[in-house]
Amino acid sequence: MDFSDYLRKTRFFYGLTLRQLSERIDYSIGHINDVENKRKTASDKFKATVRREFPRNEAFDRFLYEEAY
Repeated sequence: MDFSDYLRKTRFFYGLTLRQLSERIDYSIGHINDVENKRKTASDKFKATVRREFPRNEAFDRFLYEEAY
């Protein structure tokens, strides 16, 4: 799974719209959308911001596992 997929699944897991995610991490909706749709590569800073705001936990790991199967 690449970061674009990870980002989309994170947003889905937390039940966030693009707007809500944008407000939480202080990046534009367009930028987030471009990363999710692989039109832009996520910078290390962007990745760190997402991971800091939404740290992985057991429930999220279970969700990712169930999505894979």
